Formats: sequence, structure tokens, C-alpha cells
Amino acid sequence: MNEYQALLTKADAACEHLSTAVDGPKATILSGSDGQNDRHHSTSEKEDKDLESFTNTETLQVETLTSVCEQASAFAANKLRTWQDVQTHARTLAPMMGIHPGTYEKATTAIGAQRTSCAIFIILQLGNRIRNLSAYFHSITIGRRANQFNPSALLDRLAGLEGRPA
Repeated sequence: MNEYQALLTKADAACEHLSTAVDGPKATILSGSDGQNDRHHSTSEKEDKDLESFTNTETLQVETLTSVCEQASAFAANKLRTWQDVQTHARTLAPMMGIHPGTYEKATTAIGAQRTSCAIFIILQLGNRIRNLSAYFHSITIGRRANQFNPSALLDRLAGLEGRPA
């Protein structure tokens, strides 16, 4: 018991010598006006003007999507011939993948129905490579990475992977 008391006394003595926020250095007043700070903030914001706009799903063909994304196509009752067929099928698949209908609607509003449908097909095709399908869907459709989601490039990459021997 005496050893614990001695350790406690040593710890209390050591704590008395430590600095606290109250006895810290005084704040330094910097030169410059608020206007200089505003200019600094406006130039330090991330500029997205160099990022490409990925809205070219018009050039993407339904046949390309359905042939590359065989997993999603396999669940279709009928052959997917039009974008309307693809969108209807994607709406059916989304809840099965754990994607809430409200999240799907937000994605459709944010990036469009075709890109949202492509996202569902691509994610299902990638399946076992993605740990959390709904989180990944959220990220590429309405999250921070939404402006970088390019269905055509992903489909090209997937087509290349499918063509390689295992």
C-alpha cells in the first residue's frame, strides 16, 4: 500500500509541473486585414475546372452494358433492349443489393437515370471486389466521387478484364 501512495505522490508532483492551456503563450496579433484572409480562403478552395464532365452515357449502348455486365443481365426476365428496360431492371436490382430506394432516387436526381442504372450494373458485375455495395453506390453517385464516375471508362476496363485469360 505504501508503494502505491509513493507512486501517487510522484505522479501528483509531476503533474504540477505540466503546462496547461491557461498558462500557455499569449496569442500573437498578425498584420493584415480581414480582406487578406478572405482572399486567401477563396484561392485555397479546390478547383474542379480541370476535371472532365462525365455525362457521355448517350454514346454508351445498351448492348455494351448488358454484354459486359453479365451478372445483372442474368437476373433479367426478358432481354434488355432499351434504356427504359435497363432502368427498370436496375430499380429491381438495387434493393437486392442493399441500396435503399431513397438513395437510388437521390442518385437518379444527381447524376441521371442512365448513369445510375449503369452504376447498379457495374457494381453488381464487380460484386466480390466491393465490400459494401450500398456505400460504394452512394460514393460514386451522390458522394464526393460522383463527379469522377465515368460508366463508359469503367465498362471499357471491365471488358478488358473479362477478355484476359485468368
